[in-house]
Amino acid sequence: GLEYIEKEGKLHNLANYDLLTGLPNRALFRDRLEQSLSRARHHGRHVAVMMLHIDRLKEINSLHGQHVGDMLLREAARRLRGLLREGDTVARAGSSVFSAALADVAHTRDVILVARKITNVFAEPIDLEDTEFYVTIRIGIAVSPEDGDDVDTVLKNAEVALNISQREAGSTYRFYTPEINTRALERFEIEQELRH
Repeated sequence: GLEYIEKEGKLHNLANYDLLTGLPNRALFRDRLEQSLSRARHHGRHVAVMMLHIDRLKEINSLHGQHVGDMLLREAARRLRGLLREGDTVARAGSSVFSAALADVAHTRDVILVARKITNVFAEPIDLEDTEFYVTIRIGIAVSPEDGDDVDTVLKNAEVALNISQREAGSTYRFYTPEINTRALERFEIEQELRH
């Protein structure tokens, strides 16, 4: 009866969602990414995949206890969810790694705007137990179809971009495609100079 259905629902949740953050897990993320890619193929649109790494989590866990690290991850998940649109997916991809799929993207500049929004939101401290925590978020971005047309390739290339962003200081984002990277950086440098 009903009890059985409820149990089935719970099992389904365990199989597809991360218990700590309530976000989709890696398996569900792959499914949704697959769907976004095939829809984008039909409509000649792009899908952007982001791998997002929260720095200093290990350090926070060892200094303040894992429950604080867990609260931090939940807050990070909440911030990320709040920044994405209805059709986008954000998932927990590893202990301190999130992944996001931006479905139905028209231009690279839309992706840059989202990446900027994310780094701005994470520039704000996270308040936990009367302590302000500053975390660095690094983002690697791959855009389909340019950086791959299937789940594995796009994810792999977003990881590569993440590794590049981890060599930089502070919260940053990097694209897998070198040309886009250069354009994004040039634009950023010009903006910085205009500010001063």
